[in-house]
Amino acid sequence: MLECLPCDELPAGVPAEAEPPTAPGRDPNGRFLPGNASAARGGRAKAGRTKLAASLGLSTLPSASVLARYKAGAESLRRATTTSLAKSVGGGEVGPLPGTLVASGSLALAWSRYFFDQAALLAASNPTQAATFAGLGAKLSESSSRLLREAFEYAAREAEIRKASEPRKDPLEDFMSDADAYERAVDALSPVEMVAHKRQVGDAAARGETWAVAELARLSETGGADDADA
Repeated sequence: MLECLPCDELPAGVPAEAEPPTAPGRDPNGRFLPGNASAARGGRAKAGRTKLAASLGLSTLPSASVLARYKAGAESLRRATTTSLAKSVGGGEVGPLPGTLVASGSLALAWSRYFFDQAALLAASNPTQAATFAGLGAKLSESSSRLLREAFEYAAREAEIRKASEPRKDPLEDFMSDADAYERAVDALSPVEMVAHKRQVGDAAARGETWAVAELARLSETGGADDADA
């Protein structure tokens, strides 16, 4: 049996990227255009899915089956939980392992509710059987809670691993996209701040980052590098 961490020890994970206020990359009818960022995120979210991890089973219950309503409720829970995990801790994705745990946890909760309902129906006529069903419902409810917490933990850890494996991006790189604003800010640095700036740029240049090599050259031309060394 997998051991689940206490709630206050669960990993923080990686929140999904915020959706833009508008929907760029759509045609006048609202359909995705090639390269649309939202479509790409959707593709990443579906990557690696399997039928068993992304569903509650391979068979379809007859609509008249008493269990059909419970399975439909479990499917709604599975979808909502998967979406929530992807947004809150999964970095926009939920892999097959946490997806399987979510599906199993959703089914366990559905069966829990079924047995609780049966216990309520039999409470007056057959209290012994009702107590048995209530006990099954309680055990399944506990299993559901554990499975869903495990799904949270695994989704968060997988997102942290993916994040750590991404190429490191220096925070100055985005700022440098506005060259004029960047140069004005650097030129306004105090001597002490210039030392720290040069050290940061030098570290980036040592890693072979092109923008940092160019910045060191610019500082040399303007005297900023010499000032920082003084």
